[in-house]
Amino acid sequence: MTRTIINKILHDPTVQLQSQRDLESRQRAMQTLQDLFNLKPIEA
Repeated sequence: MTRTIINKILHDPTVQLQSQRDLESRQRAMQTLQDLFNLKPIEA
C-alpha cells in the first residue's frame, strides 16, 4: 500500500524529468530536485 502511494506521488515528476529533451533543461530540473530534497549529486 505504501509503495503504491509513493509511486503515485512520484509518477508525474518522474515523467516530467524524463521528458526534458535538452541537457540544460534536464540539469535545471535535477538541480531543483536536489535543492528541494537536500540531495547530494551522484558523481560519475
